[in-house]
Amino acid sequence: MLSIGRALLLNPRLLILDEPSQGLAPLIVREVFRIVQQMKAEGISVLLVEQNARMSLEIADDAYVLDDGIVVYSGPAPRTTLQTKRESRALAGASAKNGH
Repeated sequence: MLSIGRALLLNPRLLILDEPSQGLAPLIVREVFRIVQQMKAEGISVLLVEQNARMSLEIADDAYVLDDGIVVYSGPAPRTTLQTKRESRALAGASAKNGH
């Protein structure tokens, strides 16, 4: 939270966050994502690298999912149900190499 606050003091147009929820308690994770959503609403672009796919996709416009360095999904961030089995597998972290 302190790192995000310090970065916001500079009035950035883009903020890159790498795993901001790592190691945090669930209540704090929700607060971090609320703040990221607020930054987005205020016009700050946010590049979020995060393993918490569910919460990330709720606030994202676009999503890129990597599996072992391979992009297995790119496109609009699905909000509720996934349109294809491929998207579902990709977002669940299934291996792109063996199709599971």
